[in-house]
Amino acid sequence: MERFFPDIKYVSFLPLAGTQITDNYIPYTARKYDIVFTGNYTPPHTFDKYINRIDDDYSLFYHNIIDNLINNPDKTIEEAIEYQTRAEINDLTEEDLKNAMASMIFIDLYVRFHFRALAVQTLVDNGFRVDVFGKGWDLLECRNKSNLIIHGGIESQECILNMLDSRISLNVMPWFKAGAHDRIFNTMLSKSVSLSDGSTYITDQFNEGKEIVLYSLSSMDKLPKIAGDLLSDPDKAAGIAEAGYQKSRILHSWKNRAEALSEYINRVWFWI
Repeated sequence: MERFFPDIKYVSFLPLAGTQITDNYIPYTARKYDIVFTGNYTPPHTFDKYINRIDDDYSLFYHNIIDNLINNPDKTIEEAIEYQTRAEINDLTEEDLKNAMASMIFIDLYVRFHFRALAVQTLVDNGFRVDVFGKGWDLLECRNKSNLIIHGGIESQECILNMLDSRISLNVMPWFKAGAHDRIFNTMLSKSVSLSDGSTYITDQFNEGKEIVLYSLSSMDKLPKIAGDLLSDPDKAAGIAEAGYQKSRILHSWKNRAEALSEYINRVWFWI
């Protein structure tokens, strides 16, 4: 914001939060699902119409950005776009760069769905049953299709209801590296273990291995062992789920966010 929108004086960071819909929890070991993923899936090739819409040079330009992000998943979209754009345009202005970024949202979606597919594929193909709630999962290619249990599209509240009956809720972050998806907080407030890739905000807020379990997008081959260790030690996993619940109950509800927003508005009003 400071770099591309300097005229906006008052800026604050307000992350997403979670929703707790019950106080009556199914005991951890009595839950129906080992691993759930709640969210839609779109095959990355769906976005080829945006990548190939002009000519081969533009297509190569977009694919270079995508390949950079897939090979270096800790990079932000902004870093990858700026790197590739400056390599192509010597006299690039800040305004040019800002406008270029605004027109490339499909890159975020392409890379996000690439890793969403890879996470689920990796678990399914290594013998884990994964129950997926969302549209498009019938289009996922995997070797052990029988381990992919497709429930179809559902409403947001139903996603939480299924988290309440799961031991592990898998998350793959959207392509921002300093925030958190509400799937993480909803998982914790459902007393399920949040198994997610990380961000600077997540590692700042939660104790890894005690309140959340993290995997790396650059080491997806380790994901099956991480999931297997959790499922083979339900007492430890239940402890992580409970600790995550307590942290999110205190700090990451929508009530917390409303209070933070109210405080910020009052502060800004005082400055004005």
